[in-house]
Amino acid sequence: MSYLIKEVEPDGSSNRDIAQFLAQFVRDGEHPRPEQNDHVPEMWCHRMDWWWTQNPFCEPDSPRGITLETGDGEIVGFMGMIPWKYQVDEEIIPTLVTTSFFVREGHRSAVMGMLARVRRLSRDFQIVDGTPSPEMRMMLEKFGYRNTAQRRQYLFPVKKGKWSPSKLMLQPFGLISSAPKLETKGYYVTGDPFQIESIPEIRDGKVHRLLTQESLEWLSNIGSQRRQFFGLCDQFGKLQACGIGLYKHKMGLKACRLMDYVDFTSDNTGVHRLLTFLTREPEETPLDPDTGLIAWSLINAVPPVDTFSLSRESILHYHLPDRWKEHEKLNVPMEGDYALQ
Repeated sequence: MSYLIKEVEPDGSSNRDIAQFLAQFVRDGEHPRPEQNDHVPEMWCHRMDWWWTQNPFCEPDSPRGITLETGDGEIVGFMGMIPWKYQVDEEIIPTLVTTSFFVREGHRSAVMGMLARVRRLSRDFQIVDGTPSPEMRMMLEKFGYRNTAQRRQYLFPVKKGKWSPSKLMLQPFGLISSAPKLETKGYYVTGDPFQIESIPEIRDGKVHRLLTQESLEWLSNIGSQRRQFFGLCDQFGKLQACGIGLYKHKMGLKACRLMDYVDFTSDNTGVHRLLTFLTREPEETPLDPDTGLIAWSLINAVPPVDTFSLSRESILHYHLPDRWKEHEKLNVPMEGDYALQ
């Protein structure tokens, strides 16, 4: 059978057909781990609006993804691409975060053609895949993608937080971490990126995500799961650290999972000071008052000293173009498309 690989139309004219394909793919049971409402086309239309329309990094000529079609125009495969920008010092690295790589079972012989298209893009774009399947991980490593190290997870109780029997279950096993305790006088935590007066520039020769007030607001307001932005500023409004947490309910306990963060301080104390606020002075932050636990996952950040953490597998893979591949890259657990669903 012959196939056509087409680019997603930048004017959005192909979005509805793609959404119908993705929803039907889920309804037919071909998605092994669907999320709530993945069977509804409108959910996929919302996501494409987040990926492309609301995205401050998406430009008119940005790649948005590809479809795999049969000769009679039926969509049988899709791979989304979410434009992003990273930087090394003052140099911008154009980036694409891949998402929702779905191909009908009877047409998977054509997958290599789609991957070949991505490989051509990887000459000019960094490609990030945050949620590859086990089979795709093996393939990505053959293509020269790098895998991040294991991530560490810390569980910090929130002072005066609403606890439940979950605390009694965690404490005997030593699963509670000791929260940082840094001075908070002269600092404040805002939930609005536009209350930040300035964002420091990072000039350390490493690959970082480009952060702006617009991109922080975008990341804080999209997604099907409720989230919250936390920005730690000094008395002059200069950003010291920031994070985005996702609220989760489990076993009667409300937790905020801080899986996205940036530390702008020279001594790596910014995130620790933010955690001090969230765990010891939560009333001075926009944290929901009934939150009982802060779950902090980290890959590159400096951990608090002498406290318990859990080891978790990181499946984040990335490929840098040749001109940047020798630079060290700083990663966070929520870097791939997980944050954009």
